[in-house]
Formats: sequence, structure tokens, C-alpha cells
Amino acid sequence: MSDIEGYMGKGPLEWLQKMGGLYMTVVEVGAWLGRGTNALAADCKGTVYAVDTWQGVPDDPDQQKLYEHIADPFATWAENVGKHYQSGKVVAMRQTSLEAAASFKAKGYRADFVFIDADHRYDAVKADIQSWQPNVRPGGMLSGHDFHWPGVERAVREIYGQDYQRGPGSIWWVRV
Repeated sequence: MSDIEGYMGKGPLEWLQKMGGLYMTVVEVGAWLGRGTNALAADCKGTVYAVDTWQGVPDDPDQQKLYEHIADPFATWAENVGKHYQSGKVVAMRQTSLEAAASFKAKGYRADFVFIDADHRYDAVKADIQSWQPNVRPGGMLSGHDFHWPGVERAVREIYGQDYQRGPGSIWWVRV
């Protein structure tokens, strides 16, 4: 489905494309090289906000290794997202997740769908969920990737108990 480098398989990418097509205002937290961004934007009738610093997580050596072979991650993302970015259908928010969530709130924006796939450590995932959930319209969806990572699973279970659903692969989601 996508020749863009990344770790999301065909099933989750198809699910993201379907979800993107259901909503007008979509936020992707953790855009890296654009694999998920393209899936979300493919059928979206509105805008996809891609939130990332494109610098990795400075204090996570494993994530920093992902960036070693990429000279300019943002430029690579912009090239990979191509027409969606150039047309304005995809808007880059070059900031941390928490900064972007605060910016959304300050502007009075509400998202229909937020997809979290950034820093997978427990404290970061918990903060992302708590920061973005108030920015989701009632009836909208908050979701994320890599449920199999211990920090992701712990944060989701701690916040939602058993009130979350599983999608394809390692997707998790809740209705807000």
C-alpha cells in the first residue's frame, strides 16, 4: 500500500485510510516520514494536521537511531506527502505533541479524529492522550498505534480500563 519507510503494515494503513475518509479534521501525532499521513489524507475530505518535531525523541537512543540515516526528516516527509502537503490538505505542525494540543485548544479547534503514534514511553503516551482528548469533538475518535509496546498498553489501560477497542494490528481506539 505504501512504499514510504515505516513500521505500519497493510491492515493498519487501510484502517487509517478508512478513518481519514470518515472525518473532516484529523490529527496525526507522530508523522515521521509520512506513511500514516498519506493513508489519512488519501480519502480525507478536510484537513490532516501532522504533528511532529521531525527531530525524534532526544532522550530516547532507540528512536534517535531511526533518524541516523535520514539527512532531513522534515524534507523527506514533505516530499513523501507531496501533493497533499502542497495543496494544504495536510498541514505540518512542527512542534511537540503537547505544544500542538495547547495550540489547538487556544485556537478553539476541535478534531474529529486524533491518531497518536509518537513517543511510545508510558509518561509520553499518557500525556498525549490527556492533552488531545479534550480537543476531540464529542462522538469523535481518539486512537493510537503500537498497543503491544508496554508503555502504550499501560497508559491506555490505566486511562480507559476496558473501555477501548482494538483495530487491526496494534491499533487501539476509543470514542470520545
